Amino acid sequence: MTANRQKLMPLWLIWIIAAITVVSFSAMQVALDAESAPPRHVRTA
Repeated sequence: MTANRQKLMPLWLIWIIAAITVVSFSAMQVALDAESAPPRHVRTA
């Protein structure tokens, strides 16, 4: 049982790292899009 748990731990770490990278990448794209495109809600203010 202990050997199986040690084998599964890296898989969980890989999944967590992959999720964090995807979220950070999407956040960077949203930030770049917001910077490149002029904000519309600021114009009306």
